[in-house]
Amino acid sequence: MKLRKTLVATIVAALTMMFASPALASEGDPQPGNDGVHKVWVCKYSGTPYVDEVLKPGKNPIAVDGNATTGTYFNDGQGQSYVLDQVTDENTAQGERYTGEKVCPEGRSFDWDWEYAAPTCDALTVTYPAALPAGQANDVNIHVKNLATGEQKTLNFHNNDGTWSGTQSFTYASHSSWEGWAYFAVTWTQVAGTNYHWSGNLVCGEPVKPPKPDTKVESTQWEVSDYKCDSESVSLMREVTTTTYTWDAESWSWKSSKSTETETSSRPMTAQEKAANCEEPPVDVCTNLPDLQTEVPAGYETDGHGNCTVPPVDVCKNLDGIQTEVPAGYKADGQGNCCKCTPPPVVDKCLNIDGKQATVPEGLVKDGDNCIMPPVVEVSDWYGEPQCGVDFYFESATETTTTYTLVQDQHGWEFVPAVTYKELLRKVYVEAVPCEDASASVTVTPATCDAPGSVAVAETANATLSGELSQEPGDHEATFVADEGHAFPGGDTTLVVDYTVEDQLTDGCAPDTQEPNIDGTIVGAVCNADAPFLEYDITLDDPDNVSTDDGTATITFVHPKNPAKNWSTTVDIGSGRILWPGASLDANGAANNWPGWKYVPSKDAWVSVGNANYGWTRAENTEVLIEVNPSKTLTVSYPPATPVCNSEPPETVVSVLDAPPAAPVTGVASYTG
Repeated sequence: MKLRKTLVATIVAALTMMFASPALASEGDPQPGNDGVHKVWVCKYSGTPYVDEVLKPGKNPIAVDGNATTGTYFNDGQGQSYVLDQVTDENTAQGERYTGEKVCPEGRSFDWDWEYAAPTCDALTVTYPAALPAGQANDVNIHVKNLATGEQKTLNFHNNDGTWSGTQSFTYASHSSWEGWAYFAVTWTQVAGTNYHWSGNLVCGEPVKPPKPDTKVESTQWEVSDYKCDSESVSLMREVTTTTYTWDAESWSWKSSKSTETETSSRPMTAQEKAANCEEPPVDVCTNLPDLQTEVPAGYETDGHGNCTVPPVDVCKNLDGIQTEVPAGYKADGQGNCCKCTPPPVVDKCLNIDGKQATVPEGLVKDGDNCIMPPVVEVSDWYGEPQCGVDFYFESATETTTTYTLVQDQHGWEFVPAVTYKELLRKVYVEAVPCEDASASVTVTPATCDAPGSVAVAETANATLSGELSQEPGDHEATFVADEGHAFPGGDTTLVVDYTVEDQLTDGCAPDTQEPNIDGTIVGAVCNADAPFLEYDITLDDPDNVSTDDGTATITFVHPKNPAKNWSTTVDIGSGRILWPGASLDANGAANNWPGWKYVPSKDAWVSVGNANYGWTRAENTEVLIEVNPSKTLTVSYPPATPVCNSEPPETVVSVLDAPPAAPVTGVASYTG
């Protein structure tokens, strides 16, 4: 490695430049140099541009003949050159020495953080820098994700014949692994030759449209809406709900909508419904008589077909038929009996019963020539209860019918009963009574030392809050109204609830805790033994002992653009000194590396590498973050070279002495509790 050298010779060279490149455009009217021809001041370089390019030693800049644009680079027979200024009498001294204010720029370094445009849904287009060093741009990787299946893959574009340059479009469809996904996302790209990576979630295409659901029709049960006694029919009603679907592109789904219609129908009325809901019209039992006769008038009898007549007087009640006169050969006894003075023959009243029945047995009735036991029909009590909130209810009863069948054997005859049952139903209308099932309450959160009380929630059942709940400390009322068809216990439809919001507590509360701080912390840049150092004095002030530190602090040099390039180290809380990022010492404690520089053995020289090797920390007001919890941000500037300490790579022999003490700087502190 080249150490310090004493420059013992001055290189004097006269260079004549022949400008053949058409890129060198003239800048206004030619201005004469010292010898009357147009000249420009040119800075000369050695090395490879953007790699190890440095200013040539010796006289620099030099004056050469030609017209060129100030501030541009060009190639000539001597290598790359930079047009610094036009040659004028004002900036030229004897011996063609430049006396102007402009300074030759340092050798160009390549920016490895160059960026490219974001990808599209078809391709990633990259414009490569013209100065990109060879062999740095062989690959491009594009990460895509199938949004329908979750499958992920990386499309790699590799240049087998060299490296990419210029503007290149890497289309997904041209890649052999591309499967033509219709709905996918581009999430990440990597381009060789730059430290920059694009990342995001670029959604492309649309998901597969799901099939449209079938229209759905749902019906409630038929319910009786009316009993029509005149037509002896029952009117029915039910709700028919139809659900249809329309496409919603925003949510990418089928949205349902419902429509409900009332459907009506009718059916014949059952006997039970007729008995329960329709009043029987009065029956005229004597249609042959004027006016309505609901009962057979006294002294009349009916023939069973609606005719009523005054019956003739039977003078022989003991004889069959009606005898208006005593038959010939008979005598009346004055009691309504007639006889021939000999016992009359027995007339069988019940031909269906064995033996002769002179009279109808008790409990039986005549049915033509037969005697039967009539059926017995009984209806139980009606039962059913009204429900709150409903203006009708149903009652039911049981109809019991007992019929009798004649059974005869050698022992005699008897009527054997048989019982059948029928359920009866009728609808009863009443005045609806509200259901007493509404309730309401207010829950209040108690006050604390940090905040006053608050209303946590208002809970209701079949009721609604009227107005809003007050959150202000004090006594308040909340009014609740029962929903339609409901009431609070006791029958009221309005309920007032009292509640209190407490003031913030003061008694028994702990005093405020004082937060820790490192406001007294200072840092400074210092050059010592030709090496750059950062000196620090980290002071933690924690009167209430609430800091969560572990006795150490983290010192971070903050990159101005990319946090991933930050440099950090951990030190004990207190005073000390650390080497500047990018600097180092050899085994003997001598400086052997500096930020922003690189030693090139082939040239036996130190070469500037720009922001590489933490060259970005050389900028003025570089942020330094001190983190203890609390934390504090300060700014420092790279220590400049002094007559007694060189903070740059070596050029001449100097004395090795300590630099003056570092100047303290201030910053902004923060604490996370």
